[in-house]
Amino acid sequence: MHALHWATLASEHSYPCSIEAFRAAIDLLPHFIWLGSTTAQRYHDISSAKNLAVGAVSAAILSSEHTLALEWLEYARCVVWSQSLMLRSPLNTLQSLYPELAAALQTVSDRLHLVSSSGFTSQGTDDSSITIENRLRLSRDYSALLSRIRALSGFEDFLQPKKGDAFARAARHGPVVVINCHGQHCAALVILPNQASVGHVPLPNVTEADARKAQTDMRSSLQRKHIRERGVRIMGQQDPNDCFAAVLAALWYNIVKPVLDYLGYTSNVPAESLPHITWCPTGILSFLPLHAAGDYSQPGSRVFSYAVSSYTPTLTALLASNPSTLTPDSRVLAIGQAATANHTPLPGIIDEIASIKSHIGHKHGFSQLMDDQATKNAVLSAMQEHHWVHLACHASQDVKDPTKSGFFLHDGTLDLMAINRCSFRNKGLAFLSACQTAKGDEELADEAVHLASGMLMAGYPSVIATMWSVADSDAPLVADKVYEQLMKKGKVGNGEAGRALHSAVAELRGKVGEKEFGRLKTKSITSYAGVIGPIITRAQTVPPTLLCLKPQPKNCMRLQLDFCLIPMGIGEPSVGPQIAECQRVLEKSGLTYKLHGYGTNIGPWSAVSKAIYDCHAAVHALGTPRIATDIRIGTRVDRQIAPGTGNDGKVQRVVDILAQDKK
Repeated sequence: MHALHWATLASEHSYPCSIEAFRAAIDLLPHFIWLGSTTAQRYHDISSAKNLAVGAVSAAILSSEHTLALEWLEYARCVVWSQSLMLRSPLNTLQSLYPELAAALQTVSDRLHLVSSSGFTSQGTDDSSITIENRLRLSRDYSALLSRIRALSGFEDFLQPKKGDAFARAARHGPVVVINCHGQHCAALVILPNQASVGHVPLPNVTEADARKAQTDMRSSLQRKHIRERGVRIMGQQDPNDCFAAVLAALWYNIVKPVLDYLGYTSNVPAESLPHITWCPTGILSFLPLHAAGDYSQPGSRVFSYAVSSYTPTLTALLASNPSTLTPDSRVLAIGQAATANHTPLPGIIDEIASIKSHIGHKHGFSQLMDDQATKNAVLSAMQEHHWVHLACHASQDVKDPTKSGFFLHDGTLDLMAINRCSFRNKGLAFLSACQTAKGDEELADEAVHLASGMLMAGYPSVIATMWSVADSDAPLVADKVYEQLMKKGKVGNGEAGRALHSAVAELRGKVGEKEFGRLKTKSITSYAGVIGPIITRAQTVPPTLLCLKPQPKNCMRLQLDFCLIPMGIGEPSVGPQIAECQRVLEKSGLTYKLHGYGTNIGPWSAVSKAIYDCHAAVHALGTPRIATDIRIGTRVDRQIAPGTGNDGKVQRVVDILAQDKK
């Protein structure tokens, strides 16, 4: 803890010793998060060091140590996840040269994994001290075996954290983009196929506070829409004050588009197959839908048009994943829970399972467990016997204990801890057609504690999961198109799951329209596969080439004016007509206003953004001014911060005039 405190202080005050401080803290991490502790205890312990990874990576980036940043990312993120993965690592090379050592290590690893799982007690006794003694003995045996193996020639780095030269292989199926945000600094690190050097993309318009605000706004929007859980809902009923579109636009302009520009994707869109990007966000960014980023009021301004998106919790997960091919002997398991006590019915599951069977049944073995057949023990037992699994049911993230997050089956919850105890071999795809399966725990953002990562840990190299809601009527269409695409090649692991999901989303967009917000949000995990969405009701953002017209907040209020006009473009001619029109409307309405000077507020986007923030901090989000009304006048934030100032009435007067002019 002292090392962590030293690192935090060094980072906050930009001391030259910050690299040494973080190195000391990271080196001590394995001793602090002891492998012999239970999983629950390790998650509890890591919570006190939850900002170590993002802080260390940021310090390394600021020192231009980009490769070191990736090494620390792997060492200090997903610590518990990586420890569990290490216990299940295949020992093929060791087995071929030193079979006795491999057998001994495999035995100890399996036992240590079992006794470390929360809730385990020694057979025939409730004496917890025996369990502690077992864990202590097994942990020592495990460490001793590792020391013996690493003393052998050629095994010096056996089960050690990956070094920089190994990361290039993570990008063998397309670029991998790590995005880190800590304090005032945000940047992307890009790993390109067949390139040893690590690319660096500064993201100056984003801070950690901005990202946290965006995540809060997004969560509030979801709660207002009541789409945190799969179910039947009335479509087309949207909250006019929804801010989701503003968050997606900010993510596009300030994070995703700069990365796509760096990769050259925005200027050269392939005619046939889109490139594949694997995103690896850290910290609070893990909860933001990078795959859905876009300004949906502008054509060609969304990531969906330029790349297929997938996610990974760690680079090691990409390195460890191997393609999985369905053979004639392979079997696919579908689990459907259409009626669950205390939850809304899911009638769409019947069609969903039927569509999967139509694609699988005549080519490979297919089994299904429906309703009262889908008990916890039956599902886990069937998963052992099948290569792919499709879960269509209700699910939830437990905010108090993330290891209790789970799928709601006939006889109770199949939770993350039960899944983590499993160690499946030779598995392929896990399609989690339920809600919040990739949501994660906000207190452990860098530990990837969600059902999707649990399936990865259990042995499924590709997972399709959801960040939020699945509309019950849309799930059958998505499943149908995903399996239709996957059956053409019959394999996953090379980005196929992400591409199949991308294709299914395109089909869904064509059906419901791109501007139907909240219909479906699914992500592919490659480690995760791809992402379904975004579907938006109406665009409520202004691109940076236009001007903003908004009620006076903060500094400008002292002038007792009604509005301010802020030119936002690259030169006066680009916004002149719009400014003149707004001036005409304001003067006609009898409202007073101030026109910000061209010399101050016009220029590069970064300069515009800073100027707006200086005078209008209350309406600034992720570097992008939030314009949230239908006609792009006024802002919900102003009205929340300064209620009773008359802004609503002022906006309405302009709205009335624009309506008369049919604008």
